[in-house]
Amino acid sequence: MVVAAGRQGQGIGRQMMAHAVHQARDAGCYKLALSSNAKRVAAHAFYESLGFARHGLSFVIET
Repeated sequence: MVVAAGRQGQGIGRQMMAHAVHQARDAGCYKLALSSNAKRVAAHAFYESLGFARHGLSFVIET
């Protein structure tokens, strides 16, 4: 998800994430996971403010 820079800080991202969590729960999902670049410290603080906890470490290979 991305909120345009000029619209950040208005609660749009928080509303979008609340909707995603609600949809996942309604669908019977037991876990909602997201990924974020390690350099995006502000984004990580945002996710943590929503109740997300850091979990694991990801690796990828492009073929």
